[in-house]
Amino acid sequence: MSQLASAIKQLGELIDEAKTILVLQPEKPDTDSLTTSLALEQILGDRGKQVLMYCQDEVPAYIRHFAGADRVLEEFPTKFDLTILVDTGGPSMLARTLEKHQAQLTKKPFAVVDHHPTREAMPFEVVEVIDAKATSTCELVFELSKQLGYKVNAEAASLMVPGILADTRNLSIQTVGAKEFRLVAELIDLGANVFETHEAYRKINAISMELMQLKGRLLSRVESFAGGKIAFIAITPQELKKYADIHDPADLVMYEMQRAEGVEVAVAMREYHGQAIPVKIKVSTRANMPVAAKTCQQFGGGGHDRAAGCQFNDVSIEEAKKQFIEALTANINEYKSTHEAV
Repeated sequence: MSQLASAIKQLGELIDEAKTILVLQPEKPDTDSLTTSLALEQILGDRGKQVLMYCQDEVPAYIRHFAGADRVLEEFPTKFDLTILVDTGGPSMLARTLEKHQAQLTKKPFAVVDHHPTREAMPFEVVEVIDAKATSTCELVFELSKQLGYKVNAEAASLMVPGILADTRNLSIQTVGAKEFRLVAELIDLGANVFETHEAYRKINAISMELMQLKGRLLSRVESFAGGKIAFIAITPQELKKYADIHDPADLVMYEMQRAEGVEVAVAMREYHGQAIPVKIKVSTRANMPVAAKTCQQFGGGGHDRAAGCQFNDVSIEEAKKQFIEALTANINEYKSTHEAV
């Protein structure tokens, strides 16, 4: 039995023993983490389990259209028998959650279901169901459901399809193979309605004229580095304060930056000002080559080969940009020298 199959079997045993299960998301939830949670609510609920969902942060507006998103709790629950943490590469992705609730979380069994290839060790004992080859956590949940013999109803299937599509950019990233297309087809056979899901997504994510104008201003500020291989944008504290609750400004332009001719990596830096940390710079990368996680790991972050993030504390945006661009440029050049013919 493989390590993954053994871990899935162990998780199944924990689920069998539990009556109430807490499904925990990372801070800054996204489509994959939310739809994974909602799908688990359906799948485990069909097995007679009471499922509670919690996230330290509010569900962002762009994914609130998913049925059940309003059931994600704002207050941490007091009674549960098992925690399943989804779509989380390590404790840095739920630092505030652990700061407030680690003592309670460690009283009961704790499992992690995730697909991030770069990982940080949790500060307490956990059962890890990790498949770095899975393109999304939804994909992994579907596979473990099949291995454990769990029924996947139409609503769960409809939730997992957008999770897979979101993390694979509509099945277009390099790690996607025939397997992912087959999984989506299986989910459609189980009742997933891709058209309805897409229509709901399109309607709630239609941008206003104000956001369209912001997008134009941001694109006009994009900088180029490394001979055009890196596209860079800095989001100001004022822009974040004004727009973050409506739409992440960086997300408005990241894909356009990445699609520009000659660009290998798009980089966005968001500058936050606060009390605990006076200046905090959050970095997001989207790459056409596997250099994102490697670069972000050099600054204490991580993620996927082609999509990763990290954080700088108490440094200026100029210094953070200088350090990160230098490291990223070196990694791009190293990759090109070893993988492309001279």
